[in-house]
Parts: sequence; structure tokens; C-alpha cells
Amino acid sequence: MPQGSPSVEPSASRRTARENSKLLGNALVVSIAVFAVNASNFVFQVGTGRLLSSEEYGLLLSAFTLLALLSVASSAIMTAVSKREAMKIAVEQPVAASVDQGGLWLRFTLALSELRRDRLAMIAVQIGLVGGLVMCLAAPLVADFLHSGIEVALALAASVPTICTTAVIYGRLQGQQRFQLFAVISLAVAMVKLTLGLGAVATGRGTAAVLVVVAIATLLATIWGLLVVREPGPSGLRALSPEILRILVVLVCWRAIIGMDVPLARFWLTDRVAGQYAAAVVIGRGVLWLPEIVSFVMFPAMASAVAQGKSTRQELIRAIALTLSLCLLGALALWALGPVIFDLLYGSEYPQAAGLSWKVALSSIPTAAANLLMFAALARRESGWIVMLVSAALIQVGLLALFHRNPQQLVLGSAVGGILTLAITFRAATRPTSSVPDSSLVGA
Repeated sequence: MPQGSPSVEPSASRRTARENSKLLGNALVVSIAVFAVNASNFVFQVGTGRLLSSEEYGLLLSAFTLLALLSVASSAIMTAVSKREAMKIAVEQPVAASVDQGGLWLRFTLALSELRRDRLAMIAVQIGLVGGLVMCLAAPLVADFLHSGIEVALALAASVPTICTTAVIYGRLQGQQRFQLFAVISLAVAMVKLTLGLGAVATGRGTAAVLVVVAIATLLATIWGLLVVREPGPSGLRALSPEILRILVVLVCWRAIIGMDVPLARFWLTDRVAGQYAAAVVIGRGVLWLPEIVSFVMFPAMASAVAQGKSTRQELIRAIALTLSLCLLGALALWALGPVIFDLLYGSEYPQAAGLSWKVALSSIPTAAANLLMFAALARRESGWIVMLVSAALIQVGLLALFHRNPQQLVLGSAVGGILTLAITFRAATRPTSSVPDSSLVGA
């Protein structure tokens, strides 16, 4: 055996230790950022709940749920871009550096010029514009569905283009593992939404004004991102196109599973009961915070591992066990302290929500675990499980359509969809993968 061979294992160990240390550091940064953003959104939702009646509050949260559904295309673009950037890094294809010379206006002008040559970014802009136009045409139907004025639907339409464009910026930051910068931009956007959104509600501007604030905040994020995010160039669009379609279908199903009960409650139940249900969902689905943090950090690492043919089954199972344990503790806390929590946060406007919140939390536990598994499955190049996920989403929406006489039936329908999603994503994410590195998504 050559004398230099014993140094191979220590070198690999040091490299693994550095990778683990970097992953833990990224997890800490993202955990703080996601916690702060979620805390900001939580303060906004609770603050508006205290300022609005339960009827108006149900309208606001239903509008935000529809906005989340409309932004699914942007989430698909972000995830696809993130995966590509991570796999580039895995095979040692460095991305280009940021433009760091000249004034802000010059840098912004050059960034816009590069953006026009980036075919993926242009597709994102086109998707946003088309989505906004479709929403404008469907505004009367949306207004009727929400029991609101047409201005709410038009404000939703105005938010779609900016959200789609910002997705490219966020996707590059995530895939390049520049989590500090991602955290700074995300926090800034959250603060703008919080301050201006609460101001709009406090001054009686209504739901439409809040949605306009969201559009302004995401537009500012796009401008900021153009100044600081490294441009990877326009290559590889053919490889990304099927990836975007695959992720788009998954995220549409995911949004339907975790959020469609709120606008459907607004449509089927009385406005007051729908507002009570919306408040219960805000508190009860707080158990989804943890898997959001873990999946955000885990996805680039999973994509890199798949590209190199590595297995992450054991790490994934441990992450799921931790998530389930903490989510169960949260549900038990709401069961024991629900009335106290709602009196403290919302006052006396939502007496029915306290009894519903722990049930919503309990029904969300399978969904919380499925969130981790879904991103792990997306890191692979397999599509068979997506058909089953579509079936799970359709089954849940069908159950909500059949059983909606009271909030408890809506909670039960959501629980069934979560259990089906957990079973499907667990099989897809933990199935053994090939040991041959998957570099087919890189290059082109």
C-alpha cells in the first residue's frame, strides 16, 4: 500500500465535517430568517384579526390563500432554478459572479440587460403577465366566489407578475446556498408587508389595498435581487422545462391540500363561521413552520446528493421523526391552552376558533411530514408518484365538496388528504436510488 494512502480517509472526514458544519450554519441562518418571516406574517394575521370583524377577516385570509395558489407557478420556477444551481455546484460548474462595479443605476441597467437574455427569467415574466391577464378576465367570478367586490380580484391579478419574477431571484439564491442574502431580502419584504399591510387595514383601506402592498413588496425584492444575485446565464432551458412542469403540478396539488379549505369555507359556510375557521387555521397550521425550515435547507443538499448518487434515507427519516414530535407537542399545547391563546391574541371576536385550532393542528401533522418528503422526492428525476399525488389532491377537494356542513367536516377532509399525501411522498422519497451520479440535468 502506498505511504500516502492512509491520508485519504482523514481528508474525506475533514471534508465531510466541513460540509456538515456548512449545512448546520445554513440551517441556523434559514431557521432564523424563516422564523422571523413567519413571525412577521403571524403578527400581521393576528393584528388584522383584531382590527377586522370575523367576516372581513375570512375574506382577507381567503384572498391570501388564492394568492398562494396563483403563485404556484413562481414556486415551481424557484424550485427548478434552485435544483439546477445546486447541481451545477455539485459537478463543479461555478456560476458567474455578481456585477460589483459602477453605481447602482449602472448595475441595475446591466442586470436588466442580462435578464432580457435569460430565457428562463423571460418565461417567468411571461407566465406572470399571462396569469395576471387571466385573473383580470376572471375577476367577476372570483369576486362572486369570495363574496367580495371586484377590486379584490383585480388586486390579486396585480400581484401575480411580480411574484413570478421574484421567484427567479429566490431560486438562484437558494440553489447557490447564499442563505444569508436570501434571509436579508426575505426579511425586508416581510417587514414592508407587515408595516404597510397593517397600516392599510388600520386606516380602513380593505383587502384590495393589502394585496397591492404585497405586489409592491415583491417588486422591491425583484429590483434588489437584480443588483446582487449572480447571473448563471441562459443555458439549459430545455432541461429545465420538464422540471418546471413537474414541480408545477406538485405544488398545485400541495397548495390545494394545505389551503383550499379556507376559501371553500368562505364559499360554503356563512361569512362569520368562515372567519372563525380561518382564525383556527392561522393558529393550528403553525405546526408547518418547522418542516418549511428543514425542507428549504435540505432541498439543495438533496439535489447535490442525487447528482452524486448518494443515499440520504436515514437522514430523511430522522428529520421526519423530529418534525412529527414537535408538531405533536404543538397540537397538544393548543388542546390544553387554546382558549387562553385565542383570548390573548384575538380577543373575544373568535370564540369558536379556539376549539377548532387543536383539531386543525392535529390534522396538519401528516402534511408537515409530507412537506419534507415532497421536496426530497422532487430532488429525484422520478415522475410516477406525481400522478398519485394529483389523485390525493383531487380526493381531498372532493371530500371538501361533499362534506362541508360545518368546520369539523372540513378539518376531517384536510386530514384525509394529508394522510394520503404522506403515504405517497414517503414511498417516493425513501425508495432506493441509483448509485450512478445523475448529471443529466447539468449542462446543455
